[in-house]
Amino acid sequence: MALELRPNCECCDRDLAPDSRDAMI
Repeated sequence: MALELRPNCECCDRDLAPDSRDAMI
């Protein structure tokens, strides 16, 4: 899960799901 990769964007990961990795950039 992206949540583990990006603990700082925990809220973002929940809304954007695991794909938040790309959305965060």
